[in-house]
Parts: sequence; structure tokens; C-alpha cells
Amino acid sequence: MSVDLNSRSFKIRAWAGSSIFLIGFALAIGGALFLHTEQLTPIFILNVAMDLCAMILGYILYICAVLDKQWNGANLDYFLMMIVSVFIGLYADEICWLTDGKPEFRILCIAANTVFYCVTPLVVYLFWRYVLTFLNIEKEKSYKFDVAFRIGLCISILSRLLNIFFGFLFTVDESGTYHRSPTFTVAYIYSFAVTVVTLILVIVARKRFKRYQIIALFIYTFIPVAVAVLSIFVYGISLLCPVYMTTPLLIYCILNVVQGQEKSVAENELHMAAAIQETMLPST
Repeated sequence: MSVDLNSRSFKIRAWAGSSIFLIGFALAIGGALFLHTEQLTPIFILNVAMDLCAMILGYILYICAVLDKQWNGANLDYFLMMIVSVFIGLYADEICWLTDGKPEFRILCIAANTVFYCVTPLVVYLFWRYVLTFLNIEKEKSYKFDVAFRIGLCISILSRLLNIFFGFLFTVDESGTYHRSPTFTVAYIYSFAVTVVTLILVIVARKRFKRYQIIALFIYTFIPVAVAVLSIFVYGISLLCPVYMTTPLLIYCILNVVQGQEKSVAENELHMAAAIQETMLPST
């Protein structure tokens, strides 16, 4: 199903998405200037630079996906929501680094970290929905899992909001410095569980995929999981959101672009066969 570039729905989607990204860029650059990046340590500057580069990549990827005439429907919607969610996470991550250790911005630091913690389970759930729509799996077969994952997503986000008051995931002390709580790894349980079930779904439905498609989906899951595990033991460099933005590029190139090329080749062959058949018929 192709998308009409002149349709109202397309224009609304394109303008709404572009507005989110452009406003995000403006806020990100303004925040970097207002919060004085020259006072940051080199590793903090590196994290901010990676976030900004990944945000640019996200905007380019969003435009490419929206303009792709051969891609439409719920599968595209979930992919775009993944990109927008990661973009918001990147902006929150940048604010986290810019405000860390600054007592005058303590409230902003808490808010940014809360948003950052909310992004991971949301992106994981959207990826689950993306795989379901890509496989075109009937709702009856995935309904129970999907309901459980929606409830789990609500609980995960609620726990992050409650953390503002109870601090069982992270705290920001009076000096504005971020600290992980001893139980902060609880925040990853939902994401790991949904990721495992999604991988199992891919393995079970592997006959519907080609080998390169399976590799792309496994890369999307394994690399963020590996980075998340690394971030549990190492604090100081933030790779999770940049990785979350880079791997959708791989998915877009391998799954959707290649699939679109194969579809175009098949359509050309069909037209060619029709043309040959037409020439073989007697003319009146």
C-alpha cells in the first residue's frame, strides 16, 4: 500500500514529526549553550555530542521512513513512534549530563532522568508491536502477551514516577549530583522480559523471515541488551539511546529497503510478463 504524498494525513504526519524534531534540536542546542558546556568534563562533553549526533540521525531516518512510498500502515507507525521515543530519550539524556552536579538545576535533573528511565520500556514495547505488525500475526495468538506487556509498561512507567518520591531507582542529592540506588537494576526487568519474548517470537516465526531479516532483528535486540548490561556495571558514558537510534537505521535498511526493492523487482517482472503475453495475443 503506497502513501499519497499529497494527502492530508501524510502532510499532518510529516509536519508533526518535523516539528517535534526541530523543536528538540532547538532545545538541545539552547540547553547546551545555556547550561555552559565549557564547564563539563571531557566524558560529559562526549556524551552530549553523541546524543546530538544521534538526534540528527533520528531526524534523517524519520524523513526517509515517511517518504518511503512502499511502506505504510501500522508497521510504519510503530517504527516512527520508536524513533520519536528514542529522540525524546536522547534529549533527556543530554539534559541529564548538562545538569548533573548543578544544584540550581536539581529539579530539572530529576525530571530529565525520569523521562530517560521511561524511554527504555516504551521503546522495547514499541519494538514488540513493530515485530507483530511486520509478521502480520493474528491478534488472537499474541493477545495475552500484548495485554501483559501493556500492563507491565504501565507499571514500569508508574514505578519511575514514584521513584521521584521514594528514590528506589535513582536519587539526585542537594548538590544536584545523580546517584544510582542499590535496586536500580529493577528498572531493566520489564525490558529484558519483553526482549526475550520478542526473540522467541522471531525464532518461532523464522520461516516467515529471510536470513538477513532474522540477523537484523537479532542485532537490534542483542546490541541494546549488551549495552544495557554494560551500563549496569559502568557509569560515566551513555551509549544506550545512541545505540537505540543507530539500530533502527539497520532495521530500515535491511528489512524495509531491501523488502521494497524485492517488491519492485517482482512488480517489474509481473509487468514484463503481462507485456510479453499481450504481444503474443493476436491483434484485431
